Amino acid sequence: MASKARGYHELLGHFRRVRAYMQHFYVYGFYTRDEFTAGSARSYDNERRRVEGWMGEHYGFRMTKNGKANFIAFDSRSVRRNPLYRALKSKTFVPNDIMLHFLILDALRDGAECGVQEIIRRCGQRLDAASAPFVYEENTLRDKLGEYEEMGVLSSRKQGRDRLYRMQPCTDVAPLAAALAFFSETAPCGVVGSYLEDRLDTPCEAFRMKHHYIAQTFDAEVMLALLEAMHAGQDVVIHHMGRDGRAESRQTVTPLHILRSVQDGRTYLLAVSCRNRAFVSHRLDRISAVKPIRREKGAEEAMEELQALRQAFAATRENRWGASVVGMAGKKPQRVSFTIRVSPWEAHARRRMYREYRGGRVEELEGGLLRFTADLYDPVEILPWVRTFIGRITSFECENEAVTRRFRADLAELADAYARQSGAAEGEVQA
Repeated sequence: MASKARGYHELLGHFRRVRAYMQHFYVYGFYTRDEFTAGSARSYDNERRRVEGWMGEHYGFRMTKNGKANFIAFDSRSVRRNPLYRALKSKTFVPNDIMLHFLILDALRDGAECGVQEIIRRCGQRLDAASAPFVYEENTLRDKLGEYEEMGVLSSRKQGRDRLYRMQPCTDVAPLAAALAFFSETAPCGVVGSYLEDRLDTPCEAFRMKHHYIAQTFDAEVMLALLEAMHAGQDVVIHHMGRDGRAESRQTVTPLHILRSVQDGRTYLLAVSCRNRAFVSHRLDRISAVKPIRREKGAEEAMEELQALRQAFAATRENRWGASVVGMAGKKPQRVSFTIRVSPWEAHARRRMYREYRGGRVEELEGGLLRFTADLYDPVEILPWVRTFIGRITSFECENEAVTRRFRADLAELADAYARQSGAAEGEVQA
């Protein structure tokens, strides 16, 4: 007999698949049904409906020559809460699990300590009162109690041959409303704060974000797995997905740091490759899965090695601009410098230079000139920052000639774009 096709439903059991779709809808561009190659057309339609159900008014589409392109968009100035958290909070459950969940919590809600047999008796009373035909095994109940104790929902103590369980007291989070509001929208794994905010009768509405980098929401599970591995001193196998969300490569690494850019919101894993012991960095939004593996060394020895690796990385701080580790393997840093002219009424530009530079040094020259100089392993990383001073830059030099050529090519391309736009505008005026 043919099996019944699995129908669409909004809840999901694993976030990995929908994460790939949401990244493409929100981060990587507007993909049509035919352009997205990470799954079948039916999968695309199912995930699209699921995302549309979560995002509501923040979900939209536009018609292109290739078809209907879907996207997620919102104005962070008018939205206080991160709407992407709705996806993380939409989980599937089986009927028996959810029934046992509410039975246990209701049986222990009076705060009394109860053994397993007493909990079974209380659950039975509630099932009888509701005339609910529900049967479960004692071992299943014991497993669920142990799971909730590990999660911190319950506490237990040994009494003779029995173990007594009780509900953990609920913390009043109302005095923390402002802290939760800020944490949930700015911190990595901020969804934890969002869950706690859901318990508030009146959430704090004090904050609005001008630059709200919410794309890190997609990486919460990956980041949690990496942080747990760091805390335990474990190595991990990371699955690194390609740009199409499908092709994967694997690498075994020792995770050291999570680095997050406050300028563009991107988050990186800084690690050491277990194959050649070189520093490596990966964008978290390119990591599809993290699997911790047991190390042969003891926990204390593993943590000592981890600390030594972190110190070795910290020693390179003056010669790094961002998360890139290109050029750090046995190569000397390369000098890069640029000079800007600051008019007397442009104090904000001078403040920006002193506020935003990291590593290197800034010199005050005659005639309102400021020169920044640094020795960097990967001077290409500094180019986006340098370009923010276009219109004031008087000179740019780098020991790596390829970097200098790239900077000048960027300027030439920009000038050409402005020339084309200016010519089109003049044509419109004449017409």
